Parts: sequence; C-alpha cells; structure tokens
Amino acid sequence: MAKKRLGIKACVEAFLETTIHPPEKEPKQEYRRRENAAEIRGFNKAQEHFRGLLELNGTREAAALASRRAEGQIQPTRVGKSLLWMDS
Repeated sequence: MAKKRLGIKACVEAFLETTIHPPEKEPKQEYRRRENAAEIRGFNKAQEHFRGLLELNGTREAAALASRRAEGQIQPTRVGKSLLWMDS
C-alpha cells in the first residue's frame, strides 16, 4: 500500500470539512444519546476554535482556509461576542 504525502493545506481542509453525524440507530439509553450529541458538539467546537486560530494568527492563505466547510455542517450562532451551539 503506497502512502501519499499530504501537505498542511490538504490536512487542514480535510479536518475543517469533516462532518460528524449521529449514529443511524439511536441507542435506547437516554444518557448514551446525550453523550453522542455532546461528542458531536465537542468536535464542532474544536473545528470552530481552529478556524479562529487560523483567522487570528495565520497568513492570508491560512485565513482563507478557515472558511472551508462541508455542505450542511453545523455552525454556531453568534450572539454578541459569544458563539452559541443550538441543538436541533
């Protein structure tokens, strides 16, 4: 199996375009359902923090990468200076 070398741009794009979905078959236990939702929210928050780092500390090219999103990717809602994550 040949390994393909990826540049930093490809790695960043792949991370920012990754979308996590809940499992197709929901668990019967309510605590597990809440745990799944929290893990998805945590991953989305990590992506948003990374976008903020790229915009604040990066070059123009890095800031342009921060806007990469997949179709239907969950985004926070800005309320004042805060970002709020709404459960659907």
